[in-house]
Amino acid sequence: MVFEGLAAKRKTLYFYSYKVEFDSTYIEEHRLNLRNTSVDVILNVAQDYPFDPWIVTALFVKERKSANFRKLINYDVNVCNILGKEDANLITVWVQNFLKFGSLPKSCPIRKGNYSWYKLRPEKVNIPDVFPSAEYKIQVDTYFRNGKRRQSIDNLTIICELK
Repeated sequence: MVFEGLAAKRKTLYFYSYKVEFDSTYIEEHRLNLRNTSVDVILNVAQDYPFDPWIVTALFVKERKSANFRKLINYDVNVCNILGKEDANLITVWVQNFLKFGSLPKSCPIRKGNYSWYKLRPEKVNIPDVFPSAEYKIQVDTYFRNGKRRQSIDNLTIICELK
């Protein structure tokens, strides 16, 4: 066969910068240490969370010949509903891979304490081949839902490149 021996080359994600803002009522510290293709995350929770945390995660790709980013994926999920689950959907797989590198409990409630993830690296198998080599922006906004009101507790933006 003509294509025999031509395995698809897996792409690597390189981390460039981040920005984090948080509500000091609930978060004492949230910082990242970017290490080229991996990242360390330190999260110190100031008090037990009074509600289930929700996350809105959005993935943007930088448009060619432009400074603008275009949204590719956006989802809003209750963190407690997916902690410890073994579902096969992409979001749950990403969350489970994130959790296996860190000290966050696999169930709620989220308690006051220090949580960390070292040498966190998106597993290449979890980056779909359809994503082009490009610069990306990842936004993760954590909040509490209280009726219709949303109380922001942590906002993280990461700039990275897939090549």
